[in-house]
Amino acid sequence: MDILFWIGLLLIVGYGAGRLSDRFHLPKISGYILIGILMSPSVTHILPEIFLVESEPIIHFALAVIAFLIGGSFRYEKVKKLEKTIFGVMLGESETAFFVVAAGMFLLLPHIGSEYLQLAGWKHHLLVALFLGSISAATAPAAVLAVVHQYRANGPLTTTLLGVVATDDAIALINYSLVLSVVALLHGEGESGIAAVLLPPVATIALSLLLGVVAGWLQAWHVERINKESNLMISTFGVLLLIYAGVEYFGLNGLLTCMAFGFLLANKTGKSDEIFRIIQEHFEELIFVLFFIISGATVKLEVLATVWHVALLYVVLRIAGKAVGSWLGATLTGSEPVVRRYMGMALMPQAGVAIGLALMLYHHPEFGGTGLFVLNTIIAATAINEIVGPLLLKYALVQSGEVKEAS
Repeated sequence: MDILFWIGLLLIVGYGAGRLSDRFHLPKISGYILIGILMSPSVTHILPEIFLVESEPIIHFALAVIAFLIGGSFRYEKVKKLEKTIFGVMLGESETAFFVVAAGMFLLLPHIGSEYLQLAGWKHHLLVALFLGSISAATAPAAVLAVVHQYRANGPLTTTLLGVVATDDAIALINYSLVLSVVALLHGEGESGIAAVLLPPVATIALSLLLGVVAGWLQAWHVERINKESNLMISTFGVLLLIYAGVEYFGLNGLLTCMAFGFLLANKTGKSDEIFRIIQEHFEELIFVLFFIISGATVKLEVLATVWHVALLYVVLRIAGKAVGSWLGATLTGSEPVVRRYMGMALMPQAGVAIGLALMLYHHPEFGGTGLFVLNTIIAATAINEIVGPLLLKYALVQSGEVKEAS
């Protein structure tokens, strides 16, 4: 019963935070995240630790719906003219961020005043730099979608942005797997050969997408026979949760599966317009309130205090890499000027996938100490990215002229 009380409280304070954010012309999710931090066990102790554990299903449900909505935003007729731009920007921003973060961290870590780093040698600095570089590609799709929908943004920057954030998590997974495999090879552990390095992450991504495509095709066929709105939503949510939990259980990527599911449904049946409209009008803000307040409440200020200087360096290097890389990718593909000019600052939000990769490293038996340091850095950087990122994203959308109306 306690969890119902806390959910009710979060909805009420989230409503107030949203109204306050509107009054100060801030993205609503900034208000949700800040109120979450304020109520967290590391600040006022209003929310108990046990609630954050028990609310994990809410986070997974929210992630499944958010990934589904991002996939559904890709109508083929809308994005086909931007396919080359989306691919070029995605590849440019993710790999340039990898290089800039890895190189910058390797060069600057020895000069940062941390006792832990001072005791470590250059090999350890290289490990930390490579893993942080690999994680830097990921962008938080939830934050991007929330701001885009709040301001009803539409145009080449928005379409390209949604395409990039839907795919660069996959690039982060590949980069991370490559670094992990290369490090294992250097230590004489694991198989040799490029196929052994690339096959696991590529297979995971391909199978996750394939399952989403199959589920989307079957659901598109099924919903054509449904006329009641309530039955449409029951069926769609049921399939969405089944595929997300099912693929995660087998070690696949639930977010990619849900994105592919949404994409197929949006492009295969006219009933999808009704499904996405109902979610956006009646469920979306409820999901955002809970997701971002709980996400804010997981921030640990004691962690931020110990690695803030490393986290700040990581944030600066990452946004610099994404800005340069997105400009380069957009320029080479001949994209719109607004994409070249504003894409970099729109890609700052980072959360779930980055923390997930850092947790994987932390639980790896060979990298316990390195994994803990990387995990703390990513958690601290997430707090910065999730507060400042939505503000920069709003600025980019407004300056590009793609904001139509605030909800």
